[in-house]
Amino acid sequence: MRLTLSLLLMITVAACTQDLPNSRNTISQAALDAPYPELVPLEGLLAKAEAGSTVVAQTQSFERRVARLKQRAAALKGRSIVDGATRLRLLQAADRNAARQAG
Repeated sequence: MRLTLSLLLMITVAACTQDLPNSRNTISQAALDAPYPELVPLEGLLAKAEAGSTVVAQTQSFERRVARLKQRAAALKGRSIVDGATRLRLLQAADRNAARQAG
């Protein structure tokens, strides 16, 4: 039991000693030389968000557009897009086609 526990402990320690890849090689020199971003109070950011950011305005505009499209779809639902004369010609053509295929 002690041997198993010792082996398990040694394997765990050996697995933890691997070096992590150097992430500084993936960052450009311009980004490394850039100044740190300015820290601003959270209250100001929250006030801007509550005042109606562009995301909120765009979302509201999108929701209004969706509502208008749904109203148009409801108004068109059940209505025929083909007038009576055109419908009659289509039915006659379908009957002629069926007669040709049957005979």
